[in-house]
Amino acid sequence: MMDPVTPSGQQVTIRSGDYEATTTEVGGGLRTLTWRGRPLVAGFEVGQIRTAYRGSVLAPWPKRVVDGKYSWEGRDFRLPLTEPERSHALHGLVVWERFAVVASGDDAVVWAATTVPQPWYPWCIEVRSAYRLTGAGLEWSVSGRNLSEAAAPFGCGIHPYLLAPAGAVDDWSLTLPAAAVQEASPDRLVPGGLSRLAEPPGTPIPLRGRAFDNAFTELTTTDAGTCAASLTDGAGRGVRLSWDASAPWVQVYTCDGMPGAHRRAVAIEPMTCGPDAFNSAAADVRLEPGETRGLRVLVAALAGGNGAG
Repeated sequence: MMDPVTPSGQQVTIRSGDYEATTTEVGGGLRTLTWRGRPLVAGFEVGQIRTAYRGSVLAPWPKRVVDGKYSWEGRDFRLPLTEPERSHALHGLVVWERFAVVASGDDAVVWAATTVPQPWYPWCIEVRSAYRLTGAGLEWSVSGRNLSEAAAPFGCGIHPYLLAPAGAVDDWSLTLPAAAVQEASPDRLVPGGLSRLAEPPGTPIPLRGRAFDNAFTELTTTDAGTCAASLTDGAGRGVRLSWDASAPWVQVYTCDGMPGAHRRAVAIEPMTCGPDAFNSAAADVRLEPGETRGLRVLVAALAGGNGAG
């Protein structure tokens, strides 16, 4: 008798030191991540269908393509509206695809899937989602390689919902490397212009009474060339994400109105491009034949005190 198929497919668990992560065949995503048994992300059970893009790989675009419409090389395309309540195409094509393991070990796994050319996206992109655990945390990289004979529009991101150990969103603080936030319409979240943040980059922002479902940019980097964001409770415990200049945007969502999880987690989503990038002349989304582009993120526990996990 065949084993029952779980909604998220094959599960691959990796371990190193105090960290453990479970990754999934469906979407090549991250289902759980713990440090010393403490959840760092709001995951989902093995028998559940993933909700709200928890731990998803977002490709070949992150966030929304407004009305599902875009033009490329003089051709007009219309994507299926996967966010029908707002009439947008949301978070790419691979979130429900079955990936295959192309490499694995005790502390690392690489998943891969290739997009099938479709009328609304007629390019073949190999998407890889790679995970590696070390004493420093989870290294999570996502990339796309253009296997087509023509240049394609491409962007990617990740969608982890982060947790601090004590309290909920109103008890936590958010630290971002950003100087600007992109405004969004309240009804459909159509991206608008940029506004300056009142807090300088790297300043903890208390989240009590504050709601975000916005993209942030104009990111500040350290001397090592990395950006960093963190979510912490009152004792300084939580999670830190760091990434390089390949991801000049980061989305933040405080889960306002999310069924069953209202203000119980915070999604922090580094991205290679901003919302509706396929319709932005300023966005760098051109992926030439044979070219590979992606991002690499380190997810690490913050233990409080000296801030290290």
